[in-house]
Amino acid sequence: MLANLGLAQDNAEANPKTERKGYLVKVDLPLVGNRADAVVQQIRQISGSQPAGGKRAIVVLRFQAKSLDATDDPNKPDNQGQGVQFERCLQLARFLSKDSAARKVRTIAYLPNDVFGHGVLPILACEDLYMAPEARIGRATEGDGQFDRIVESAYETMANGGSLPQAIALSMLDSKREVYWVKTTEDLEMF
Repeated sequence: MLANLGLAQDNAEANPKTERKGYLVKVDLPLVGNRADAVVQQIRQISGSQPAGGKRAIVVLRFQAKSLDATDDPNKPDNQGQGVQFERCLQLARFLSKDSAARKVRTIAYLPNDVFGHGVLPILACEDLYMAPEARIGRATEGDGQFDRIVESAYETMANGGSLPQAIALSMLDSKREVYWVKTTEDLEMF
């Protein structure tokens, strides 16, 4: 379930307050059934196992599309509709950004492949983001069509202090929003 990422010293005399441990938690998308709850439970276990006063453990959340199984049947009433997908993604994002258990660890989102749809919302709540060179992220409303102020507010909130700037997060909702990357030189004086 939890894999050490080799960040801790491999020494019997290692001090648990100075060593840093790393864990891998798989996040299967779409977040249907109990998938979000399983991620929350794993992070709470990791957080609870950390020594008081020690360094924050690193939790790499590997976001990856997975096919549905019998327990994740999309025909079950609680698994239907993109709105449900948004609610479950918001639930996990809130946990990652606000829950004290999640704040006791350093969260890093890792994307080996593309992530589209509301699955990007918990990614925004992570402290850092790493992506495979060919991976893409965005089109948050894919399959959902329009978005409302509640959805927009959730993306704004999760982007504050998260892995991507707010402007990029909002451009994932609305393809008409343009984001520009501007580089300036250090010796440029502002008038």
